[in-house]
Amino acid sequence: MNGKRDTGDERKTMLEMVRENEEIRKKLSSELNIHPIFAQMLVNRGISEAKEAFKFMNPQLKNLYDPFLMKGMKEGVERIKEAIKKKEIICIYGDYDVDGISATALLVLTLKKLSAKVIPYIPHRLKEGYGLSVHSIKKLKEEGAGLLVTVDCGITSLEEVGFARALGMDVIVTDHHEPLAISPPACAIINPKQIGCQYPFKELAGVGVSFKLCQALNNLEDGELKVDNHLDLVALGTIADLVPLQDENRILVRYGLEDFSRTNKIGLKALGEVSGINLEDIDTSHIGYRLAPRINACGRMGDARRGLNLLLTENFQEARFLALLLEEDNRLRQKIQEEVFEEAIKLAQAVDLRERGILVLCSKNWHRGVIGIVASRLVEEYCCPVILIAVENGTGYGSARSIEGVNIIEILNENSDLFSSYGGHKYAAGFTIEEGKIEELKKRVAASGLAGEEWLPRGILIEAEVDPTEISSDIFRDCLDIFSPFGHENPYPSFLARNMKITELPRVTGNGNLLLTLRGKKGTAVAVGFKKGVLAEELREGDCLDIVFSPRLDRNNELYLRIEEIYQ
Repeated sequence: MNGKRDTGDERKTMLEMVRENEEIRKKLSSELNIHPIFAQMLVNRGISEAKEAFKFMNPQLKNLYDPFLMKGMKEGVERIKEAIKKKEIICIYGDYDVDGISATALLVLTLKKLSAKVIPYIPHRLKEGYGLSVHSIKKLKEEGAGLLVTVDCGITSLEEVGFARALGMDVIVTDHHEPLAISPPACAIINPKQIGCQYPFKELAGVGVSFKLCQALNNLEDGELKVDNHLDLVALGTIADLVPLQDENRILVRYGLEDFSRTNKIGLKALGEVSGINLEDIDTSHIGYRLAPRINACGRMGDARRGLNLLLTENFQEARFLALLLEEDNRLRQKIQEEVFEEAIKLAQAVDLRERGILVLCSKNWHRGVIGIVASRLVEEYCCPVILIAVENGTGYGSARSIEGVNIIEILNENSDLFSSYGGHKYAAGFTIEEGKIEELKKRVAASGLAGEEWLPRGILIEAEVDPTEISSDIFRDCLDIFSPFGHENPYPSFLARNMKITELPRVTGNGNLLLTLRGKKGTAVAVGFKKGVLAEELREGDCLDIVFSPRLDRNNELYLRIEEIYQ
């Protein structure tokens, strides 16, 4: 790990073979009357009881938890109810990423339906930075806001919340980031991760916490806990923020995708058109790789209000115009991101990671709006935690990304005296730091006890070893239907097939994909290896292979086998 870049050509991806628990697998298969492969997949996801398995396979809105189980919810709802009654101006203050933008739009739409006087505010990344700021609070006070409700931010803004209170504004903090030891002086804090909160599920996205508040607010009308029709926004933010698709997140995304497919939001329809996506067939990958990056791009490049306006507009021409602007922002983001990535790679190659354990790089040439993405790519390249710092006018803007087993927010907590501000999760965090303190941060991180560690790259989770010719297409289709939606902590299923024989000359499509016809024990199967056409030169008709494959559905809803890895 001495700064060497792993190109992927020097090793095959590691396989994580799950140890089968035959007793539990048989029990689940029998009690639920499901295929043994499905039972094994449930075991792989840590599910061992039939009741829990049934809930996983049948996510229902009725299984959502009572929002009033969340600490601070009652106080927050009462304060908002008072503001509506007194016709106070309520400001919804969000973050500039997709999670924050969708959370802001969700709460604005909900409060407007409840006849509240509401205005949204999302800070400009480059001019104001992350979260609450004294400047923005002053501005909002001048505009008459009496109640400030944060979404996807605020849990670490002790001074800023105190400043707002000193100006006579009440503040409700809704957030999902890790809290500090001391809470901000808000009139209500709604965060499932705060100390003393007994809410059963802690991994909601920022938009998920906003949804729980909206769910509680909708209780005002007739005493019944209702789910409003904005689950498309909840799915958008939840998928984009890479929270685990488990428990409530799984329910919200499952129904959110259905809501997406029939959305009446003109902005989402326009963005779908620009992105080349038919929303009627949308899945998590469309949101994660096509829609979310375009909304994120406006925040990364500066003005996230474009994304918010897109989600709120009821004018088709404005929606189309904004969607095209986001497309331009995304292209610019891609260009700048590649430039930063290439420079970061050059800097990384000069670092001996064995002496540091964590890769910490900084530059005055970097655009701070893209360093989070670049840090994530470097984590993949070097398989270690990464901290990137973009330096501007004496201030460093940092993004940290981590791997399994290293809690990056704890590392920042240990060095909190160096930061002007910071916050985040165990896998991702951000901070600001004076330029003169960056070298001290590097020294402390190098001495943190992680030096000399070598982390193995994350492998592919193998659900089971199967011969695809022995499994009917209906079984694979049922598998995709039952276990979707797929995403973080619930990946697409991958299987290992051994001794598959190539029966025809390998083919390469015009876009570089590899097509193989393989014979198993009970027939043949066609498999596709995306961007693996270069392997055709090494393969011959008659060769026997072990492959890792994932069953997928194409645009025409036809089943195919996607090759993840090939082993000769």
